[in-house]
Amino acid sequence: MLNGWRYTVLYALLDETPEEKRSGYVMPETAELYERDNSAVAKRIRAIFEGAGIATTKEVEGYSQAVAEVGFHSLRHSFVSLMGNAGAPLALSRHEVDCQEVYIAIMCY
Repeated sequence: MLNGWRYTVLYALLDETPEEKRSGYVMPETAELYERDNSAVAKRIRAIFEGAGIATTKEVEGYSQAVAEVGFHSLRHSFVSLMGNAGAPLALSRHEVDCQEVYIAIMCY
């Protein structure tokens, strides 16, 4: 059930790709960047947000450094919200973002 709903387009593209050409990552540059520095992808996404004029941090009393307000994790929330708006079951959304706690899934998404 889960695979059919979420991967229809990907399966169609995979069917068009000869088996001998099916290797490696879908986004090899991003995978390489992540393997070198696992925070590099999040940093790049933060730079994109900031380039778009979106403040990614805020000052909070009692903290010596600014606290993250928007970043990589925001994309996770957006993804789950879009799935819910498209009518996807909560169980599918939880599976997709690897959310084990039902309470967190219901409260956050």
